[in-house]
Amino acid sequence: MSQPNPSQSRTSSIASILMRTQGFFGTQLWVWPLVAALLLVAMGAWPRQKMESVAKQQVADMLQMVLNANIEALRSWSATMKTDAENIAAGSGTDSGT
Repeated sequence: MSQPNPSQSRTSSIASILMRTQGFFGTQLWVWPLVAALLLVAMGAWPRQKMESVAKQQVADMLQMVLNANIEALRSWSATMKTDAENIAAGSGTDSGT
């Protein structure tokens, strides 16, 4: 009494599925254009998704760079305005005494 080999039973089941599939595709010719269309859609959707994600990342990086530049410009402007206000305040105190 020998135990059935699981790899043989798996191979035989795969073989039977392939035989049934081959028979189905051989008699139903309308399936081939459908399979080809599905493959083309899958082959086109994957690169499109990859390119879209790369483009989104590039836009996000550019927007972050612009934001950082604007923050630095506002800090510089704020420091300049503070210095100008201090100079005007210091100057107006001396001008009132004349």
